[in-house]
Amino acid sequence: MKQENKLRQVLKINAAFSTLSGLCFILMHGALGKLIGLHQHEILMYIGIGLLLFATSVFYEAFAKAVRAKQVKFIVIQDCLWVVGSIVIVIFHLFGLTFTGYLLISIIALIVAAFAFFQVRYLRN
Repeated sequence: MKQENKLRQVLKINAAFSTLSGLCFILMHGALGKLIGLHQHEILMYIGIGLLLFATSVFYEAFAKAVRAKQVKFIVIQDCLWVVGSIVIVIFHLFGLTFTGYLLISIIALIVAAFAFFQVRYLRN
């Protein structure tokens, strides 16, 4: 399989994951907020909206006629910022979340880091 096709696949998976996460954050913000120990559940709705906007841009790039390296790099930067933000939240135990909250943040950060890694890998080759 060509590297460009692999890159497009990773972008599609990233966009699908971001879409599902965003919808979960929006539709289940109350229950999810309780599960992770977040008292201001509405924040999850705003994060979900941001994820849907991000997912839209990633889907657009995945289906563009030609892969635009600058756009993919911008997606990678956003993924890396998500990972860094997650690390800060977990290391410093910000927001007083539950163990489950920090665990979920860590798992999602690992998934997003994998997206960033593979997007860079397939963009370079």
